[in-house]
Amino acid sequence: MNKKSKVIIFLILISTLLGSGLLADEVKVEKKPKKGIGLAVGMLSGIGIAYRQYFTEHLGFQLVGFTINKKSNIGALGLWRISDSKLYTLAGASLIETPSRSTITYGAGVGVEFISKAAPKLGLALELPLVYSHNFGN
Repeated sequence: MNKKSKVIIFLILISTLLGSGLLADEVKVEKKPKKGIGLAVGMLSGIGIAYRQYFTEHLGFQLVGFTINKKSNIGALGLWRISDSKLYTLAGASLIETPSRSTITYGAGVGVEFISKAAPKLGLALELPLVYSHNFGN
């Protein structure tokens, strides 16, 4: 992966996080921020260990990453929960690198969170993003 590609990827990830942060001025903090660690498998975020945090009732982010056998993935999503529902919008990017190829994926979409009342620490999120992927290398 050349230097220009890495700069473009970095700018996409930063702009996603900063762009979501611009909306924070419109939101009042009403409840304690929610955060959690889990597993992610997605077209937009990639595959790996995930950390998700909401700064307010509406604005949050998710970071995903892993490295195994010379293959690595890093992804970042900005999240915006729609009113008081379980629906949210998302936008972000991920980078998957192998010894022979790198793939950047970015896009936006909608998702829904399911959290069990019986097990409030256990949740499932289903996401439907529109994505664009570009391969670098062989």
